[in-house]
Amino acid sequence: MFDGKKLWNQRLGKTAKEMGKYLPYIFNGHLVIVFLFLIGTVAYYYQAWVKQLPSDFPAAAVMALFLSFIVTYSPIYTLLVNADKIFLLPLETKLKEYFRRSIGLSFFMQIYGLLIGLLIFMPMYSHVYKGNGQSFLSLFFILLLLKLINIFIRWQVQYYGSENVLRADSIVRFFMNIVFLYILFSGGSFLFLAIVAVLHILLFAYYVSQTKEKGLKWEYLIQTEERRMMSFYRFANMFTDVPKLKGKIKRRKWL
Repeated sequence: MFDGKKLWNQRLGKTAKEMGKYLPYIFNGHLVIVFLFLIGTVAYYYQAWVKQLPSDFPAAAVMALFLSFIVTYSPIYTLLVNADKIFLLPLETKLKEYFRRSIGLSFFMQIYGLLIGLLIFMPMYSHVYKGNGQSFLSLFFILLLLKLINIFIRWQVQYYGSENVLRADSIVRFFMNIVFLYILFSGGSFLFLAIVAVLHILLFAYYVSQTKEKGLKWEYLIQTEERRMMSFYRFANMFTDVPKLKGKIKRRKWL
């Protein structure tokens, strides 16, 4: 009998093992020292810059703009391979547990981006709005919820399998996220914040209703996963030889 949980664990272990072969080459001792030096230098000058900010500095707008990019970008790591469109296609209705874990991994992997982004902007937020540790935890929790609904929306949009729809969805969510985060960081009315949150939920409900009869776009999901792995291989190839790195031919439309 097919077990989606077992298949997911196998795929996750295989992918982790594959990436683990190259991570020691990427994060070698010399590179870590360089990164720490750069981070320390940037942090020193950033702290000095923050101390000079006036009380009317638009910190909320700056934070909303940059953090919206992090929240809106919500890739789904499915770990699918090319053969799945043949062998797993008949089992599509039995893959709910597999893709539930896929969404869970995607959310977990993207928590770090939110945490780092918020940590970067917290000194500026604390200086302008007199925030504290408690406000950081509250903001981070709300950001997690916002990221989660963005991931759910992104998953539903993938049922369209259209780049134009995916692009339009990203633009719509980006501006919705900006409005939500600006109201949040500027201490705006809770009513307006709730209205934008409800709009996110309604958008998700709309996509669910529109994609109810649609099947998974296997070609799109597999190609997305292959592109992601090729991007990792290209990055790792800067530090060591990667046998699995494939050349890419790009069509020049202007020719």
